Amino acid sequence: MKRPALRLLLILITCIITTTAHANSDTANIIHHALNITLEPTTSTITAQDTITLPNSLASQPYFEFRLHAGLNPQSITHTIVTIATPPDSIQHHYRVKLKADNQPITLQYSGVINHPISAAGEQYAHSFKETPGLIDKKGIFLAGSTLWYPVVPGQLVNFELTISLPEGWRAISQGSRIPVLLEALPGWTKVKWQERQPQDDIFIIANRFHEYGQSAGAVEAMVFLRDADETLAQKYLDTTAQYLAMYNKLLGPYPYQKFAMVENFWDTGYGMPSFTLLGPRVIRFPFILHSSYPHEILHNWWGNGVFVDYDKGNWAEGLTTYLADHLIAEQRGRAINYRRDVLQRYSDFVTDGRDFPLSEFRSRHSAATAAVGYGKTLMLFHMLRQQLGNRDFVRALATLYRKHRFTITSFQDVEAIFSQVSEQDLEWVQRAGAPSLKLGNATVSKEDKHYRLNASLMQQQSGIPFTLQIPIMIYLEGKNEPHIEMVTMASAQANVSLTFEARPLRIEVDPMFDLFRRLDDKEIPSALSQGFGAERVLMLLPSRADSALLNEYRTMAHAWARSQPGNWQVKLDSEIESLPSDRAVWILGWNNLFSNTVKAALKEQGVSLDGTTLTLKEQSLPIANHAAMLTARHPDNSAATLVWLATSRAAAVPALARKLPHYRKYSYLAFEGDEGNNVAKGQWPVLNSPMSLDFDYADNPVRNGFKLIPPPALAQLPAVFSEKRR
Repeated sequence: MKRPALRLLLILITCIITTTAHANSDTANIIHHALNITLEPTTSTITAQDTITLPNSLASQPYFEFRLHAGLNPQSITHTIVTIATPPDSIQHHYRVKLKADNQPITLQYSGVINHPISAAGEQYAHSFKETPGLIDKKGIFLAGSTLWYPVVPGQLVNFELTISLPEGWRAISQGSRIPVLLEALPGWTKVKWQERQPQDDIFIIANRFHEYGQSAGAVEAMVFLRDADETLAQKYLDTTAQYLAMYNKLLGPYPYQKFAMVENFWDTGYGMPSFTLLGPRVIRFPFILHSSYPHEILHNWWGNGVFVDYDKGNWAEGLTTYLADHLIAEQRGRAINYRRDVLQRYSDFVTDGRDFPLSEFRSRHSAATAAVGYGKTLMLFHMLRQQLGNRDFVRALATLYRKHRFTITSFQDVEAIFSQVSEQDLEWVQRAGAPSLKLGNATVSKEDKHYRLNASLMQQQSGIPFTLQIPIMIYLEGKNEPHIEMVTMASAQANVSLTFEARPLRIEVDPMFDLFRRLDDKEIPSALSQGFGAERVLMLLPSRADSALLNEYRTMAHAWARSQPGNWQVKLDSEIESLPSDRAVWILGWNNLFSNTVKAALKEQGVSLDGTTLTLKEQSLPIANHAAMLTARHPDNSAATLVWLATSRAAAVPALARKLPHYRKYSYLAFEGDEGNNVAKGQWPVLNSPMSLDFDYADNPVRNGFKLIPPPALAQLPAVFSEKRR
């Protein structure tokens, strides 16, 4: 995740006053900062001197305007500076400097307190982190463009030399390269200097009492900064860094910086900055992070921190990074089909008409719906381009995008221009909201002499102009081990398919590998917890027969979710209604809820049963006295509506369930043990009646070999772990 909260503030700043146009790669258009700062964690103060050298495009203007933190009170020993705006309820002031004819560098001096509390982001999004515009504190230091700790011109690229003085024992990290400091620090203080000559769209400082580890990863220095000494953990990150740098160097082109550092934050974050990532103390110790979120942050140095994003025209980098990191890892593990299905399911569950928007309007994720569009739809856009172009041309286009636009601010249109060189496709998906909704109809097989004729129709059911699609269809033939694959071009509301085979067609499947971005049919995906959280209308039914302690805990959880989750939520007792509504998602709370039998009946086909004291789930017997369960099912009267049965016998277990369940949204069923809610079972129901596939019936009932999808090879493979000289 590339610092979404930080980006949002800069976008808002840009909207307040329009100034500098977007910079390009010409270094003549780059502002240079020579910063010398002192940071005092115990008093939360910064003291700074900044010598600013303007590019000709700005130096030729009568004035230079910038924004700075409201508490820093800048003075200039070389120029006249005045305050021109103080936006209400803002941490920033706007300043104007009168320029001189000789283009003399501007020297500013400023100091003050920066200590903004760390606060929770939107609670409705399961992957939200707490965040702050910036702070200097004895627990740690976090400064970014959103802090406005240095003079910021929105939309203008910079480079810098940054000398930082800190109390002894502290270490500071910024982007770029660390270079020797010529002047010694004062007693009790330490100095560090970072330099970045390449254009940047932000300047960061992270500081703490770090333990540092490092080793060479080819031409790049791999580094780890931990708050507590842990050589074993550091070595895992150093080796993993070397692996992914080697893979992406080969796939996309040379890594754009001289180092990559994993830096431990003092609160939970998942930020990707140029040449380093800032991860929280819990996050870095999850073993799965090394091959999930961590590669995502490494790759951001190509997309987002190497090729910058024109946020005014849409954030393309998050989806592309997710595709080439998270999706690629799923490919390497043989799980890409399920990964794409999950992406499409999140879109189908969370993005209704009122929550949809074009990719050109995506800035950052702040809810499940914005994540499903900005990450998921963009990911699928690049996947569809890959399917159309083939791996070779797709990778060639990516390498060209990186080479031509490195260190420039790049829009979706720029991305489209690169891909149009190898494809005639225009990216209609960028400017258009929505998704196609497909249906397979009228599929028949007839015998014609010694051949078999398969006829079928495909229909786009969404409203509006049809999308232009390349739809993969698989036909399984009698006696053949692998399916026949047919690509159907569809640019209208209906496309008819007519194919001839020598062997008898046994089964047809439309887009079985989920290669298209589309809104899935309700019967095409399993019921899941995401549908309970993502529905526009939600009813939570409390168990009137539960004891008072358990009922109160259920009620507290229900009202908390009703306040924090999207959609219109109602909370009622089960005794207050006569029948389950079928026009909304319904949560049925409690083993003894008056409507629990409805869910039991709906779950029979999935092999779930409850005999009074024991829940049988996937052949696993769970005593309900010490286990909680979350089970989902389709509403018997409306497959588009989902029932969620959440039950425990222990009031003390409910707070843990309330805290944990938003993080398990993709699952059809869950089981937890004890009051702490230790997860002991999770999974997704199998899809039993997909409307996008059909088995052809024959009187002689031919042998049907187990139909199994064989996914293509991954786009790239991770090299073996290698280590070079440690220090």
